[in-house]
Amino acid sequence: MITLKSNNLQSYLEALPSKILLIFASPTCPACKIVVPQVEKQVGGQIEILYIDGDKWENIADEYDIEWYPTLILLNEGKEIKRINRVTTKIINKILK
Repeated sequence: MITLKSNNLQSYLEALPSKILLIFASPTCPACKIVVPQVEKQVGGQIEILYIDGDKWENIADEYDIEWYPTLILLNEGKEIKRINRVTTKIINKILK
């Protein structure tokens, strides 16, 4: 998993494979602390994961209309193909389908 370290998301996306899973989360979110490691464990190695701290990069979270943490967005060629809001451990497998 790669953690976004600058507000230039586009440069990260250009350097990564065409299929990317964006994880919008917050270090203060209790659900995120459980879900994010589980997502990484289940899909890591199958797809590149980019973690975005929505508190730190609020402008990017706003750009993607993030209302809840954690939110997962699957991009292919830069286009959103799947979004899962309010991710729970029970729906992590939807990412793989």
